[in-house]
Amino acid sequence: MENTEVNPDVLYKFRDWSNPHHKRIITNDEIYFASPNELNDPFDCSIPIRYDKASPETIRELVKGFVASNFPDQNHQWRREKEKEILKKYPLTDSEFWKRNDPIWLNQKNINFGIFSLSGTNTDILLWSHYSKNHQGFCLGYSFDSLSDFSLNQSYLDIHIDFVKVKYSVKYPLLIPKGRDDIKPTRKSFMTKAINWSYEKEWRLIMVGRANKNRVISMRKYSFNTIYLGCKIPDEHKDEILEEIKKKEREIKVYQAKMRKDKFALDFDLV
Repeated sequence: MENTEVNPDVLYKFRDWSNPHHKRIITNDEIYFASPNELNDPFDCSIPIRYDKASPETIRELVKGFVASNFPDQNHQWRREKEKEILKKYPLTDSEFWKRNDPIWLNQKNINFGIFSLSGTNTDILLWSHYSKNHQGFCLGYSFDSLSDFSLNQSYLDIHIDFVKVKYSVKYPLLIPKGRDDIKPTRKSFMTKAINWSYEKEWRLIMVGRANKNRVISMRKYSFNTIYLGCKIPDEHKDEILEEIKKKEREIKVYQAKMRKDKFALDFDLV
């Protein structure tokens, strides 16, 4: 059957102007890639990769890659002996071994990966409550095409940025690596969340690599082009945001959210 799913034109980021770090997304056009352990869902990014179900050939490839990356200055013969030592010493097909070493893998993910989350909707009142200080904050609109271009053009040196849609599930997907360079299990672990979160309609920019230690990247020409002010935003915050928008060299449309009189919903008026 043909896939008729259409990508959204705009993706949204909810923020809080009273948070100095959140302000920089407007003042400096910066985005912050959160470590997995900073996320509000303890299950997020923690789906286990089932190395215990991988083939012996895959295990050997993984060990070979581990030795090569951790002991780059050793000669070929030394590495081969180290590989044999690891394969003999550690029960790499034993599920209990991987359970005991899960904290090590999770720590590596926290070091090497960062996540910038966005939503496919700006009208959900729960998102405004959860991520925009109970409707007192703001929401930025990013062009889908700009985000896609950003992910392609920002992949350099030791950093790669992946642009993915989050999938929602009741059960963990079975993630079995097929080889040394098989990144699909890791990628899928970062784009699968519990069905409870489906209302967020989440998309993600995922940063892979250690080169950017402060986890901040400037969006420059790929940055937001619309901004939505919460229905309970303080006047002082609104005025400060409008002053910052005036400093931008690009056109940015500003909308004010207001509560509907007939149902639990929001309308947005152009400011």
